Amino acid sequence: MAGLKVFGVTILRSSTEQDLHKLFDRYKKTLSEQKSKISDDIAEWKEKLIRDIHKHANEQKDFLEKQYDYEVRSLDDKRQDFIDILRTCEKSNDTEQIQHLLDLCNSLQIELATLKYHQQDVMFIQLTQPELASVNLNEFNIVGSRNGRPRNSLPIEDTHGVKNNMNADTDSLRIPGQIP
Repeated sequence: MAGLKVFGVTILRSSTEQDLHKLFDRYKKTLSEQKSKISDDIAEWKEKLIRDIHKHANEQKDFLEKQYDYEVRSLDDKRQDFIDILRTCEKSNDTEQIQHLLDLCNSLQIELATLKYHQQDVMFIQLTQPELASVNLNEFNIVGSRNGRPRNSLPIEDTHGVKNNMNADTDSLRIPGQIP
């Protein structure tokens, strides 16, 4: 049975046509599940990359804090050393040594750290279209259109990799799993 049409709408379909609809509905469901998984994978990749960046930034901040504490302690130690030397110079009333000590204090170079940017390779994900098996529909010589619409001529690749034109009822014909 080819199907019963009422007002141009098919209300009864043959069991084979019903099977084809079910098959293509399963293909759609499979595509939807694949899309969902790929979308989750992209989100997971993004979150991992962000976590890695946050972790690295926090490690650098911790290092900076430790370096700062070290430099402050070192500066305090140097100050105490200069004060000890100053007291000795003051006891001996050696103004020349005091001036030299002050000049030395003024010439100290203080720098905590500098930022350097290191180029890192980041693995970016990218969608690719899978290689699909070819379908040869040339053996089906479908000439007319059941709904009166003109058929579109679509290029379909046959099993030998040669593009052929065929007629189809739909505006496009895709092999299940093919990304447009």
